[in-house]
Amino acid sequence: SYTWTSVVGLNYYILVHGYGSNSAFSIALTCVAPPPANPSSITASTSAVCAGAGTSVTLTANGAVGTVYWFSGSCGTTGQISTGNSLVVSPSATTTYFARNFNGGQWSAGCASTTIVVNVLPIVNAGADKTVCDGLGTTLNGSATANTSTPVSLTVNTTGGNGCTGGAMFDIVTGATAVTVTSFDISPYATAVQTVNVYYRVGTYAGNETNSAAWTLLGAYSVNGTANVLANMPVANLAIPANSTYGIYINYNATYTTLATSVSNGTITVNTGAGLCSAFGGVNAGRTFNGAVNYSAGTNTTPSYSWSPATALSNSSIATPTASPSSNITYTLTATANGCSASDQVVVNVNSNSTAPTLNTIAGVICPNTNVNMVASGGTAGTGAQVAWYTGPNGTGTFLGYGNSFTWAPASTQTIYARREGTCNTTTDAQSTVSVRNYVYAANATSSSTYCTDNNGWKHFYAGNDLIFSAEGDFSNCPSGYPVVTISNNNSFYQQNAGPFQATACANGLTPGEQRFEMSRSWNLDMGGGAPIGSYNVRFYYQASEKQAIETAAANWIATYPACNYQPKYATANGFYWFKNTGSAYVAPQYDGTQYTGPSGSTSNGVNYAQLNGVTSFSGGTGAIILVPDQTLPIDWQSFTGTTDNKFNYLNWVTASEQNTQSFEVQRSKDGVSFARIGTVTAAGTSNTSKSYNFTDRTPLVGQNYYRIRMIENTGNDAYSNV
Repeated sequence: SYTWTSVVGLNYYILVHGYGSNSAFSIALTCVAPPPANPSSITASTSAVCAGAGTSVTLTANGAVGTVYWFSGSCGTTGQISTGNSLVVSPSATTTYFARNFNGGQWSAGCASTTIVVNVLPIVNAGADKTVCDGLGTTLNGSATANTSTPVSLTVNTTGGNGCTGGAMFDIVTGATAVTVTSFDISPYATAVQTVNVYYRVGTYAGNETNSAAWTLLGAYSVNGTANVLANMPVANLAIPANSTYGIYINYNATYTTLATSVSNGTITVNTGAGLCSAFGGVNAGRTFNGAVNYSAGTNTTPSYSWSPATALSNSSIATPTASPSSNITYTLTATANGCSASDQVVVNVNSNSTAPTLNTIAGVICPNTNVNMVASGGTAGTGAQVAWYTGPNGTGTFLGYGNSFTWAPASTQTIYARREGTCNTTTDAQSTVSVRNYVYAANATSSSTYCTDNNGWKHFYAGNDLIFSAEGDFSNCPSGYPVVTISNNNSFYQQNAGPFQATACANGLTPGEQRFEMSRSWNLDMGGGAPIGSYNVRFYYQASEKQAIETAAANWIATYPACNYQPKYATANGFYWFKNTGSAYVAPQYDGTQYTGPSGSTSNGVNYAQLNGVTSFSGGTGAIILVPDQTLPIDWQSFTGTTDNKFNYLNWVTASEQNTQSFEVQRSKDGVSFARIGTVTAAGTSNTSKSYNFTDRTPLVGQNYYRIRMIENTGNDAYSNV
């Protein structure tokens, strides 16, 4: 034996001779430098950065010998990312970096490593924009989620290993850090659409995986084989604690390439191969998982919250504070986790409240049905507010419309109400009462030359605030101080016997005259000498009891003297008619005159009226009833008939007897009420035998024609036939 100390770079030769022989051999030894030591550690300027921040991290290899080679993902000898004692990186995902010494043509036995964690920015949602009414709070629906690192993907190679019958099986083994598996990516080579089922089990492979009850189904996913990929297959965030093993089994029915036996990136290890493939029916090469396992290192963390500005917030450091701002505002929610922050904004729009308006006052007392303009002013109009008008308080009665002003024509004294109705609130009422003159039954001898004119052209004569009479027409020809309306009331109806009357007259063959009744109330209109312009309509206000009084009196008279067979003179209801005299001012009673028709009704405050249409001259009038007897008249009417050939109307009447008759006046009417003379026929005088008379109307009215015969005595008395 021989011992010596070698020197690098020198060659040593040992010649060995065989003892006792001539044979010999030699050994040549070369002394080379030993491999360098591993770097002792890596110093990082920071061990964690925020995703998207672009933060530069300086890595420094400690214990450098020769040249330092840098790698990521694994400790290699090729594919370095840089050389030198230091390295500056800006990782976008959690990455493990490796440093290895190379010296004298030799690599150090291993690497030093360090992992730079890229923390995920919190996912912040400040919630949907809000709209709130002033003074009312609303909850901000902020939220945020955060992981300790960005998701990473571990690709499993597609070479080597063995598959499993009907599927692929592998184990995920965690190191000192918990992971959350978020999805799998697989690349099938199938020829048709099929379903892929993903199962998992807890614990390390125990050599017998055929008990399917030990597996939990994560989900069933449709695979389109022609697309040749099923990417990002979710697995509901399968959480795997640190230092644990989860078995994954992917069941399918297609051909796949094989897996590497084991792949690791330092955080998790994926173990595959035939040793795991006894599950669900044995081993079959060529049916294995092929793709990637995507996971997040670490666990979810709870972020902290900060709202700004803190104006009108119940708590600015929670996710869901109550906000009660008084004006529009934008709030920013910032969430911080693992030293990383992100923000989102929400707008809170504040709708304003309204306050009540005030209404203008209409001075004095107005004419009914006359426009007044109501104006709502003052107060505050809030968001979406309009002024709403009603006839009753608090939105009751009749809704009249919207707007800051309202034109109104009240028929009687009334209060109008207005309030603001907006998005946030309805205010209290503002109100204004409009005083309107009332219709009345005027007292005796009430006069007025003062009138107001309403929207429809009616002139309402009033005394004080009382309306006593109304007329529609042109009074511009009246001298100053005219027209003058006077209402008279006798307080009792008028009655007149037109000729000698005895209670037994009819029974004794005597001839009583007409019996006449007139209402106690009458009207007169004096134009002061002014000529009428066209025609007029008038309304006479009367009490129903005043009309009823003469109707009752007439009915009682007929019932009291049946022998006279009294009948109404005019063919109207109960024989009642409205009339107006002509010429001088009307002085009651006059009982008869020109008859007028028109609508009847009542006013807004229930006062009855009769309307006389088409008046062409003025004086006055009222209502009356005239009764005529037919048994004691100086003529005995036997018949009165008429025929027509649709061109002329032929009238025929027969008298059974006559006494002192002078003539017959033929009268015609278009309505059976107002009659006018159209001809005269000479009478026989005195006769106790039947006499026949006729008259031809050669110009009849279009439509219906009413006829009656007026008998005139030598003394001037008259009597009428039926119509």
